[in-house]
Amino acid sequence: MNPIARFFLRLLPIALSCVALQVHASDLLIIVNSANLTTLSEAQIADLYAGKEARFPDGRRAVVVDQNDRQEIKRGFYQRLLDMSIAQARAEQAKLLFSNRAAPPREAFSSKEVAALVGSNPNAIGYIDAPFLLNTHRVLARWPQ
Repeated sequence: MNPIARFFLRLLPIALSCVALQVHASDLLIIVNSANLTTLSEAQIADLYAGKEARFPDGRRAVVVDQNDRQEIKRGFYQRLLDMSIAQARAEQAKLLFSNRAAPPREAFSSKEVAALVGSNPNAIGYIDAPFLLNTHRVLARWPQ
């Protein structure tokens, strides 16, 4: 094998790890369906995810889509939005659920699944990693991870 080819083969793992870091370090996006023209403050988004509010400001019922507990994105989302761990957020949601004041968010297993659910439902709101943004979404907020 010639020396140039050997050099590039040695660089390949480094290049691939950089690509993986870029995806991991991508922005977190809070999205709604592109047909949903609602604008929400961080406080209003927090109220939806905490179960304190179930409707958008225009009165339509919000379909809150959450990530699975095993997804790293969820930990950062709850820490930033509610200043809570996932366990603390679950406990608050359980209190509201058992008092019949709120329904739990719909759970998705990945950003890809959240993107599909939000893209197909004009009343849905969710959060995803930036690479999963589709033309059927509208971004409400963008946070660096």
